[in-house]
Amino acid sequence: LSVLQQVEMDSERSLQFEREHAKMFELLGNKTGKRVDRNNVWEYFDVVTCMRAHNYSLPDWYTDALYREMSEVARFYWVQRFASTSAIVRLEIGVFLKVLRDHLLTIVNGSKTLLQRTFQVSIQHLMAYSAHDTDVCYLLAAFGVYDQQSIPYSAAVVIELLGPEPPAPRSEYRLRLVYKKGYLDNEGTYLQFGACTEQPADRGCPLDDVLNYLAPLLLDPDQFFSECQVEQRPYVPDPLKFLRSPTPFSCVSSQRTTYTVYVAVACILLFLLCLVGVTVGLCIKRTSTTEILRREIGVFLHSFVQHMNAIVHASVDGTPEINRTNFSTSPTMAYSAHDTTVTSLLSGLGLYDNQTIEYSAAVVLELLSPDKVTSASDHVLRVLYKRSWHDETGTYLQFPSCPGRPAADGCPLTRVLEQIRPLLVPPDQFTQICSVESANSSHVGFTLRYSPFRTFALISFTLCATFVVVSLVVFLIRKCRRQKRMLQDDEQVVFVRFDHQS
Repeated sequence: LSVLQQVEMDSERSLQFEREHAKMFELLGNKTGKRVDRNNVWEYFDVVTCMRAHNYSLPDWYTDALYREMSEVARFYWVQRFASTSAIVRLEIGVFLKVLRDHLLTIVNGSKTLLQRTFQVSIQHLMAYSAHDTDVCYLLAAFGVYDQQSIPYSAAVVIELLGPEPPAPRSEYRLRLVYKKGYLDNEGTYLQFGACTEQPADRGCPLDDVLNYLAPLLLDPDQFFSECQVEQRPYVPDPLKFLRSPTPFSCVSSQRTTYTVYVAVACILLFLLCLVGVTVGLCIKRTSTTEILRREIGVFLHSFVQHMNAIVHASVDGTPEINRTNFSTSPTMAYSAHDTTVTSLLSGLGLYDNQTIEYSAAVVLELLSPDKVTSASDHVLRVLYKRSWHDETGTYLQFPSCPGRPAADGCPLTRVLEQIRPLLVPPDQFTQICSVESANSSHVGFTLRYSPFRTFALISFTLCATFVVVSLVVFLIRKCRRQKRMLQDDEQVVFVRFDHQS
């Protein structure tokens, strides 16, 4: 896949576009002190975009005209790398598309979809997938609706299956696609599939037409691994065969001396020390202090508290307004997050157990209210934690502000809000706290602060790496010198032959 992408990045079209914007690349290179070209310009555009979003101070040489040009260039090479050919799209999204097709056909046939080999979902259901902007790009391109624009933050693609109660003939079903261009797009827009460009988008497209359109892009998992397999080059020995076979170097003895064992044991012990030191430094960085948690999760918790208050103090018509958007009094809000964000959230709620966050973990916050509410204290907040995709039911956790109370009963909302209050950070305050202005206005500056544990981890890793390298070098030098003296004493000449395997 990377080979196909690089072919498009090195095509004449890509090179010509780079030449047309040579002055911009030269300016960025001079001001940043780094080589900026078509392969990495998106990194600098991402940094500038984030700084603009958070009102960071920007250098004097940065202008709106430069930002517009960077946006155009980054978007062009984004399309070139990720969506310029069907071969790239097929390898990127083909396996998912096959799973999606099989899922749709299972519904149409009236059978329950089997997930994880044990868990069945009903015929009418909702499947949600979190994805990066690149994944959204591949999906839109596969359906023939990608407009070659950047994928905005918090974009969403909704695929709707319309038709009679299953089972029914496939010809009676249609697919419809809604695209929400970011969190500011409250309703989204219907887009018409590439297979039905002449039909209105809000009417959708016949299921069979869409599946036939996708057919050339579908991939079995086995087929994917087969096509992406990297063949061994004839001039490079196979690493597994090389390790299993006796060493071909006559300079190295097969006998394990005391020095060899010493180096091996020292390397293992020091590696474990490095691993512990770095792990301690990384863990403490994320969860140890209130200030770190405030920066990591404070803005989200502030929005969460606003959301809870809006529901609790909802007006009589039951339409609390949040960020100029009206919700019902019993909404479901879904957020996609990285494992680091889940760590910060659990730590902020006082529930983190210092364990690694597994793939596809989920934190569910449930607001429970009686039929008749007289005050805010009548509301109860409950948290359910699913540790991974194979944890089908999850576990209720209890907040520290409600010790001794069963986790399934939750905790009064007022207690929880009082517990997390020290962590709340309004967005404008966050901007002031994290705003960094470089002393040199011609460069973008970043301030890094390390805890003592983080410093210890870095120093330990450096010392370990240095010791291991020096020990191995000394060991090899001594071994080769010893063998050389033995050869001179015997007045023999040893020839080393390398047999290349194809």
